[in-house]
Amino acid sequence: ANKYHNLVMQGMFALGATMSAYVGQNFGKKELGRIRTGVRTAVTIAVVYGIVAGILVMEPSVLIADEATAMLDPSGRKEVLKTIKRLNREKGITVVWITHFMEEAAQADRVIVMDHGRIALEDTPRHVFARMDKVLSLGLDVPEMMKLAAKLRARGVKVPNDIMNVEEMAVALCRLK
Repeated sequence: ANKYHNLVMQGMFALGATMSAYVGQNFGKKELGRIRTGVRTAVTIAVVYGIVAGILVMEPSVLIADEATAMLDPSGRKEVLKTIKRLNREKGITVVWITHFMEEAAQADRVIVMDHGRIALEDTPRHVFARMDKVLSLGLDVPEMMKLAAKLRARGVKVPNDIMNVEEMAVALCRLK
């Protein structure tokens, strides 16, 4: 038996159960965007399990995910990211993650920002996003905590300019005298 049999079966069961629930709600041919977010997320997560099973069977060294979480709600995005990170960590699969969600990009080991087909910035997320003016000038955003840190610095609060998340912000604020 294939070493991924259980994962494939789990993915197929999740997809089948979710699709049964989906069809049972009589959505017919509604556009995906008009379906309740929770149902859309459940269907997407089930599809992701099926895709992951297929990926594991093929045993690729690289996975390219282009806007893989674009239509998902926050919980769906979190589930997909968790699964992809696990593939990277446990199977050593290199992941090229293409996204416009900067909170997702901030979780990467390395960020490459493209501008009209050319590399505009390339470094760790911390170093890329610390160049906030450049990132914003390219029409992108930066993580919310970096924006908050910039606003605090503008008001004279001495916090670092490379705060990436809530935990780092809490530490920086607790260190203030």
